[in-house]
Amino acid sequence: ALISQQDRAFLGSSFRKAGGSSLLSSPGSDAPSYAEGEWAKLRTTVRSPAMDKLMKMIGLQVVKIQAVAIGKKLLADQKLSAKQRVSTALNFCFMGNPGTGKTEVARLFGQMLHEIGVRKSPPPITERTGQQMVQDGAMKADADIANAMDGVLFIDEAHSLDPGSNKAEGKAIVTKLLKAAEDHRERITIILAGYQDEIEEKLYASDQGFSSRFRNVYFPDYTEAELKQIFVEMVRGKDWSFDPESPQLVDVVARRIARGRNTKGFANARSVRSTMERAIEAASLAEDRGVMLKIEDFLGARPDPEINPLQENLSPLQQALEDLRKMTGLE
Repeated sequence: ALISQQDRAFLGSSFRKAGGSSLLSSPGSDAPSYAEGEWAKLRTTVRSPAMDKLMKMIGLQVVKIQAVAIGKKLLADQKLSAKQRVSTALNFCFMGNPGTGKTEVARLFGQMLHEIGVRKSPPPITERTGQQMVQDGAMKADADIANAMDGVLFIDEAHSLDPGSNKAEGKAIVTKLLKAAEDHRERITIILAGYQDEIEEKLYASDQGFSSRFRNVYFPDYTEAELKQIFVEMVRGKDWSFDPESPQLVDVVARRIARGRNTKGFANARSVRSTMERAIEAASLAEDRGVMLKIEDFLGARPDPEINPLQENLSPLQQALEDLRKMTGLE
């Protein structure tokens, strides 16, 4: 199951209230998502610029719901006496492909926990990679944990800690992390990040302590519509524009990028960025163009039908574009 029993219990009321497909608002829609609506209610009692920023990120609806649920729980706890509270471990495992916002969300989680008074340390996050920790050794892991006390320790590519292949350092570091997650649950938040299968096979399978101490947060690949929105915002953010004579350009490029969805390693927003950067490089070489992207910047020069009437040498993307032109009368 995508969400563990522990996570379901923690988030059950939020999911029931949100209800199935109503969790999502259409990209570009003015209608707030369920998470945004719930956060708007909480904003009357607490200020968190980090949560505001998270709510404005494209997609990530389930992640946002979890963040709001956590915020609600922590704010409710603050109304209770120390004796009345049930200590909540705030350790997470962010699972998903690259480019889905895991690092940015980890930073926002750290800031949010600091802003609502749960973690005291500014700056609230210490960032490491699993490979760095293995190379530096278990003794340095003690320093990392100490530096992150009263804040957040974020470990990207955490599967590199694999105790199976790193029997000395990896196993020792994992033991220290699990101990800190348990013994200092009220002072430190540990966030692991990586591919779901590698985290589960290399870390969770090595020690049952992970599943009892860490809450899983799943980052799905962006949808085609979300990739399109990211693409448009990135291009406009660089002060470039699109050729008004090719209104189908954005749809074709987004569709092409989206073909990699739901496969391990699909780079999501990173794929969008690399596509945009290659196109801008191509456009920069064009004479008397200005800062406007055209179809040929993404596909290469359009073939001359007199030279190649059968379009025998078209790339799949060029062929898709030609087919689209025929269907929409854009020839």
